[in-house]
Amino acid sequence: MVMKARYQETIYLILCIISAITIRFVFAPYHLQICVIPALVTLFFVVGKSKYPFICGFIYGCTKAIAISVWLLNTLTSHYGLSWLIAVFFYSIAIVIPYGIWTGIFCKCIQSPITLLCKSKNISRIIALSLLTASIFTTLEWVRINISPENSWGFFPAAFSNIPELMELAAYIGGIGLHFIVVFLCSILICAVQNINNQIIIFKTSAIAILTVFASFITGGMLLSHLNNAEDADGQKIEIALIHPVISQKQRWNSAFDQQILATYRQMSLQAFDDNHSDNIRLIIWPETAITAGIQDSPLTKAVISEITKKTGAWLLTGSPAFIGKGQGRKIYNSAFLYSPDGEIKGRYDKNFLLPFAERKYALFSLGGYQQSQLYESGKYPTPISLIDKGKKISLATMICYEIGIPQLSHDIISQQSNLIVNISNDAWFGNSSESEQQLDMLILRSAEYGLPAIRSTGYGVAALIDNAHVITKSDIDNKSIIKGTINLQPYQPTLWAQLPNWPIIFTAGIVFIYLLMRIFRIDPSYLVCTEE
Repeated sequence: MVMKARYQETIYLILCIISAITIRFVFAPYHLQICVIPALVTLFFVVGKSKYPFICGFIYGCTKAIAISVWLLNTLTSHYGLSWLIAVFFYSIAIVIPYGIWTGIFCKCIQSPITLLCKSKNISRIIALSLLTASIFTTLEWVRINISPENSWGFFPAAFSNIPELMELAAYIGGIGLHFIVVFLCSILICAVQNINNQIIIFKTSAIAILTVFASFITGGMLLSHLNNAEDADGQKIEIALIHPVISQKQRWNSAFDQQILATYRQMSLQAFDDNHSDNIRLIIWPETAITAGIQDSPLTKAVISEITKKTGAWLLTGSPAFIGKGQGRKIYNSAFLYSPDGEIKGRYDKNFLLPFAERKYALFSLGGYQQSQLYESGKYPTPISLIDKGKKISLATMICYEIGIPQLSHDIISQQSNLIVNISNDAWFGNSSESEQQLDMLILRSAEYGLPAIRSTGYGVAALIDNAHVITKSDIDNKSIIKGTINLQPYQPTLWAQLPNWPIIFTAGIVFIYLLMRIFRIDPSYLVCTEE
């Protein structure tokens, strides 16, 4: 019996690994969203059967973390110069193990409702237990994406970025609402799997699952159709040029290449205006730390930007460190600067969320180049950068790099009457990996949640123009290019999600709270189990 139990638990651990590998295909660059169903159903099956749900969840989480973000190892070895042994140790301690512990907690918390769900034969009670399972899982996932270091990384609703019906639904229920629907669907299906010989249960649970899918897509499709047919007389269009120079990380942070890089940006920015229709371009965007020397301290950079803006008559947004003060009191911010058509600085945004272990004061590693002796300070005021072009005010919700994956920070900036989301990033750290496309998915989800067009500008990685949560055009990761397109701007009209952010969590947390009260007062939830219809 002991050997049989050990054999079963080993099989369960193997299934957890298979489940985690399967869910990897949901994310970029594969976007095989259907894989989320077998992945979660398999995980729920294991949780309902195993005596050690925490260990199973831990193995699942560690495997998923590795599968999704293995590119980080190359970053640690190639750009930070760590040995593979130290890189693996740090990667495990900082990313893999914490994510494993978190998913272990998930699985431990849902074991009771999953176990009851697998035993239940009454369809109303199956629905109730599925709602409970989805509520626990979704509430804990909401906590994770708001407080954990990786935030929205591994948040599978972002991988639905190429499904317009679901993205339109996100404007009302957010990504967390999509998460709830998917987990509810998988909870219903695990009951069908456990009752494979009961045709009545299979029929009823399959019918509920199909209705859930159809209701989600039909509702999203109707909302999308309404959006496409809506016209706003106060709307405007703005043509934008993204400069995508494909500059390697070693060149970017080497001062010997400063003038060469600046010349590349100048040449490509002016080249964007070469064709007959280019006079309509109103905004040129350079990526994060496009100018590493610091704009305020470089007369040559100021002169080049002034030349570009005056020749083209366009605004220019660029990333650059901001050096404030001198001597020991000097502070450095990872910033975005907005230049007017007359070459003057009209706005600046300082990055608020600094990357742990890299940009913060207690960083274990140096970013290199100009940050060897001092790392970045965190920005204090997450506010948009505004400009007035041809009498129209445009408010740029500017976020730098991974800030787009921070739900609360995104809301704080976007909700300040923004009508265009701008994400500038430097993805050269991650080479030709899937990191850049995964981050693009997060931006598309934000665009959907707030009903705003979005822009992603990178010096190396995927740059893109997004309208109605749909990618109009984008670059290859390593192909030098100028991305041009027209964005439809509307006056700020907050979506339901923007007005009531995280409202689905009130619903899910309420269900969890009732369940906890039942446990505290020792109300046996087994009454939810019925052996016959």
